[in-house]
Amino acid sequence: MRIWCKRRNFISIFFLSVFLVGNPLLAAKYAAYVMDASSGRVFHAENAYGRVHPASLTKVATLYMLFEALNQGRVKLDTKLKISAHAARQIPTKLGLPVGSTINVRDAILALVTKSANDVAVAVAEHLSGSETAFAQQMTYKVRQLGLKSTTFKNASGIPNKQQITTAADMAKLLQVVIRDFPIHYKRYFGQKSFTYKGVIHANHNKLLGKVEGLDGGKTGFICASGFNISTSTIRNGKRLIAVVMGGETSRWRDQRVTLLTNKGFSKFKKYAVDREIVDPNDLHELPNPQAASELYPEHTKSEDFSSQELPDIKHVHYSRSAHGKKISVKPNVIADESQTDKIKGKTAQENNQGEWGVQIGSFKDANQAHMTAAHLLAKLPEDVEGQVSITRASRKQGHPYRACLVGFSKEAARKACYFIEREGVPCLPFQKYHRQEKMYTAMNTR
Repeated sequence: MRIWCKRRNFISIFFLSVFLVGNPLLAAKYAAYVMDASSGRVFHAENAYGRVHPASLTKVATLYMLFEALNQGRVKLDTKLKISAHAARQIPTKLGLPVGSTINVRDAILALVTKSANDVAVAVAEHLSGSETAFAQQMTYKVRQLGLKSTTFKNASGIPNKQQITTAADMAKLLQVVIRDFPIHYKRYFGQKSFTYKGVIHANHNKLLGKVEGLDGGKTGFICASGFNISTSTIRNGKRLIAVVMGGETSRWRDQRVTLLTNKGFSKFKKYAVDREIVDPNDLHELPNPQAASELYPEHTKSEDFSSQELPDIKHVHYSRSAHGKKISVKPNVIADESQTDKIKGKTAQENNQGEWGVQIGSFKDANQAHMTAAHLLAKLPEDVEGQVSITRASRKQGHPYRACLVGFSKEAARKACYFIEREGVPCLPFQKYHRQEKMYTAMNTR
């Protein structure tokens, strides 16, 4: 069933519907993320770090806070949560509990997991923190500690709020930490297909339970600004994948998409940790730069050696690793003649540690930022991991057209590079066969 959100007039609804028919990706800001729950390794990323609204996936964080309170002894499963006037006023979906009534913690957990009850989410927040506003602030602080650096909560349920934002990657991480930190609670509650409260059976909104092999939990969500969201966790042959899809046009399309991504992930699990068929090179530009280069490396000023307006078609340069924080110099390098090239080609891959693998570390509005950040991250790698800095310019004129990558790695070297890059707080995505018909700026690592 198609759900239409309110528009100011009928005409806008009509034209919007014509525009969206047949293209579910345009209904809202689509994003997807698939990861290994154990290692955190990324299998698939589409707009994974773009800002989206979590909708009821927010309740996974609310449950994390409640599970933590249970483990700390601040509440028990039979603790009564009071329904305030504010809780009772919440928009559906909700249990519709009257003001002054109570619900125990166990039933509250099941109401959040299955019914996605907004009134219960507020009751949990008010009991734990005194007010929903205070709870949202504390929850934001908690998830930032857990590594969800791009998430901000303004309420406990996920009802519409322009400032309540997250990313697909953060929502995958959120489900991962719930499973990691509260495995017993996760196993006990998230796989429940229904919840009976006062004689009324409430079915779980996650229709994939019992239909997708090994899928044992997750959360669905929808508001007009987000589209249809879902996070899922699936375990097969002892390996667990977490998949997130945000911004589907319909719940059916969302469910089909997350099922496809999950099955594809498992089909490649035993072949590659990261497979080029899973990580589409066309998706790589969606990785962001979480911080400006000046914030990551405050000791360096913005380089004037590279102009975003004068990006050459192909320019080979090299730089020396700086010592004691001195500025890295960038100088043109003479392209080797054919005899020199033949000698280079004669070296083994083990000797030069180069290959057809690369890693993407971000997308930037400014080419200077892209180059400076990539160069400094390359300098952070161990001596035995040698590669090249590659900055490519996408054809689009808006957004973040400059993609920063390190290329020329073997498969193992790419994975090792990502390990050290992620220690610097920068997202990193390995990929294979870096081929793009775009203008490129390359810097050689000559260490």
